[in-house]
Amino acid sequence: AALLGTTPPENRETLLHRHAVSSYYLDKPQLCIETGAQLLKDYPKSQHLDDAHFVVAESHFKLSQWEGAVRHHSQVSEGSQFHKLATYQLARSYDQAGQKDKAAATYKKHFDLAPKEPSAGAALFRAAALCQELKAFAQAVELYALYERAFATPVTQQLKDARYQRAVCLLALEKHDEMFQAFQSYLKDYPDAAPRTRSNATYWIGWYYSQKEQSPSKAIECFQQASASEGDFQTEALYRLAEAHYALAQQAEKDKNEALARPHRLKAAEVYLELAKQNRELVRHTSFYAYAAAVFRSENRFPEAIRMYELLLEAFPQDAGLDEVHFYLGELHTKLQPPQWQEALQRY
Repeated sequence: AALLGTTPPENRETLLHRHAVSSYYLDKPQLCIETGAQLLKDYPKSQHLDDAHFVVAESHFKLSQWEGAVRHHSQVSEGSQFHKLATYQLARSYDQAGQKDKAAATYKKHFDLAPKEPSAGAALFRAAALCQELKAFAQAVELYALYERAFATPVTQQLKDARYQRAVCLLALEKHDEMFQAFQSYLKDYPDAAPRTRSNATYWIGWYYSQKEQSPSKAIECFQQASASEGDFQTEALYRLAEAHYALAQQAEKDKNEALARPHRLKAAEVYLELAKQNRELVRHTSFYAYAAAVFRSENRFPEAIRMYELLLEAFPQDAGLDEVHFYLGELHTKLQPPQWQEALQRY
């Protein structure tokens, strides 16, 4: 800095370059930006342009000045020793600035330029994640699959996440067969994966069995597991579990197999009761309540039948069929031990 005031003009370019670079490494980003800007202004054809653009860009990045970081990182030439790193930092700058589409493309470019660099994996995964955020699901699937191939070993958390998110994107694309295979392989290949994502994957496998294969018997175990473990679809799994038991009960009744129908009816009723008590928004129609209450009545499980009818009254106080509900409640109260005559009288 002192020499800049006394140096002959022919040395000023070199001193500005060294001053900017030194300021960068001394963690003086504002001074680096000012000195680098002077170099770029006074010597637009300097042999140090790439160095200057890079350190100035990095200084802008340190100061969270994303526009400046983008402007200078994008001017580092392809022949520069900093080009690969500048591409990665340019992607990060776009990312921080909220320009997700440009960030995704630049992250992918960095991976293509430097697939063996330590930053390559993070860049490729982030490119896929940004495409997913942008709802470019087909592109995200391709990038997650590329990540799985390029970074298959060792097994990292990011590798597990790539498989899981690829399945999520396939679900969004309604490619259900491929989604099913991806979630299945996720559970098989990564038994130590996070409980939440395992629960989610298990739910969607159950969904596939029930909705696509029309096989509620296969779905039941999946929905049991998903409803019993913390996940994003824990409540929905419980509802699907009731649906599966109901479907199996209906089929058994059609086949005149009462021995098989009865346990499935009971399980469906028990799950509907649990849902009605805790997650009423999923029990959307009076028929769910009436079905479960009728099952409990037929099994002489009077307290559960009463509770189900009471929940029906709470959920649908204006329903046209409430006279029948009050009648059944009156009847059920007379069957309790001891009978609750006063309550029965009020219901009648």
